[in-house]
Amino acid sequence: MALPIIDVSGLLNGSASAGAGASAVADVGAKIARACEETGFFLIEGHGVSPELRARIFEENARFNGLPLERKIEIKLSPAFRGYQPFAGSTLKISTVEEATVGNQSESFFIRHDISPEDAAGEVIAGPNLWPRDLPGFQETVQAYHDVMRELALSLLPAWAYAMEQDEAEFSTLFDPPSTILRLLHYPAHERPRESGVYGIAPHTDYGFMTILAQDEIGGLELCPVDEDWQAVPAIADTFVVNTGDTVPLLTGGRFASTRHRVVNTSATESRYSVPFFLDPSFNATIKPLPGFDQLDDAGSVRFGDYLLKRLETNYPDRVRA
Repeated sequence: MALPIIDVSGLLNGSASAGAGASAVADVGAKIARACEETGFFLIEGHGVSPELRARIFEENARFNGLPLERKIEIKLSPAFRGYQPFAGSTLKISTVEEATVGNQSESFFIRHDISPEDAAGEVIAGPNLWPRDLPGFQETVQAYHDVMRELALSLLPAWAYAMEQDEAEFSTLFDPPSTILRLLHYPAHERPRESGVYGIAPHTDYGFMTILAQDEIGGLELCPVDEDWQAVPAIADTFVVNTGDTVPLLTGGRFASTRHRVVNTSATESRYSVPFFLDPSFNATIKPLPGFDQLDDAGSVRFGDYLLKRLETNYPDRVRA
């Protein structure tokens, strides 16, 4: 199955609610709806992210993950789920399609959105981002990439509202303010056979709303639509892979898919690097079927922050605790 490639340039001009912008919202929104009714995966082009910034974030990914372990472990994953996750430091326990018995064969660095002291009250995953010492330029590049990706993701929301047949202003309140995550992932070269059941990331579905992934040319990302076999997700220059998380079927009563996917390490000689950005609802948003979908699946409702914490606590048991 060839994944659709959607040109989103018409959403980036700041006038997506009128004139040509409204036409772009309808065009992109209709394509997103079709993709989400099939696999929940598509690619985007015309996204406005400079090749130079994209190249720099991959350089910083390799630079950080190439540090000695003792340097990285200084900022080990915190109770606020920020910092360094060591190699094999997570084993997927929920949202998997087969039992994961071995930790993911990858390591990564996380930052999340900044939370003001006022907004942090009562939030169990609030806390500062952690940065490595003596790595000039790293924080500046990572933060700049996060901010550019945040703006790109927010610019797609009008098309998502159209795809879900929702009022744009009302839909946007789910993301006021948005929860964001940026992750720098490294999959070391390995010599295990493909059929060993050892994964870079075990089969899973994502937790939240939307993932926008930059991947290198090594390959290894695979998806598995319902009743189909695993298939490779192509690495196409100057595109991002976009996929839905489990919040999307919750919002659409199961009409839109959240498709299982995995990363299978494919090279015995080369590392694989990827940089996923996650745009999720506000921690205080109520997740339940939207108008028009509320008769499809009586799924009840849940506060997004509570839902997210449960997923994180289960899959990252080794994080540093207060």
